[in-house]
Amino acid sequence: MRYRAGQAGAPHHTNHEGITMDYGKSGVAPKGKNAPRHTEHNAKGTEQNPFGARFTKAELLARMKAAAEAKKKG
Repeated sequence: MRYRAGQAGAPHHTNHEGITMDYGKSGVAPKGKNAPRHTEHNAKGTEQNPFGARFTKAELLARMKAAAEAKKKG
């Protein structure tokens, strides 16, 4: 049974000519790109933060002691 647009009992998804919409042909939203918007200043593998760079325990202790001393002074 064909309905006219606006006729009682007509499905809501009809256009003015009485032809129903095929929403399956509209497609899906495009897939997002998994790329960052910008590069980080301290990204791994850069000059500031090279891969595999680790401080020794002695270097870390020296930094902690220097920070504690600086905090104590002022």
